[in-house]
Amino acid sequence: MIKDLPIEISQMILSKLDNQSLLNAAQVSKTWLSTTKSTSNFRQRIHRHIRFRNNKLSQIRPKSKSSYTNQSLLRLYQFHSRK
Repeated sequence: MIKDLPIEISQMILSKLDNQSLLNAAQVSKTWLSTTKSTSNFRQRIHRHIRFRNNKLSQIRPKSKSSYTNQSLLRLYQFHSRK
């Protein structure tokens, strides 16, 4: 659905999402990932959300598999943002 819309309308729709939903949208498909990377605002929101979540998790519990997964997610998103 979102791939059939003009990029400007897709960005307007995604801008209404909270940070967690924006991160989830970035993981749906390559098209949605590309759309979430299309503006620096989206990239900054996702990076901040992942860092905040990692910090929150590290305060609640010791390092676990899930915190490594979150770190990997941030690295993966940063890697794809460079392309």
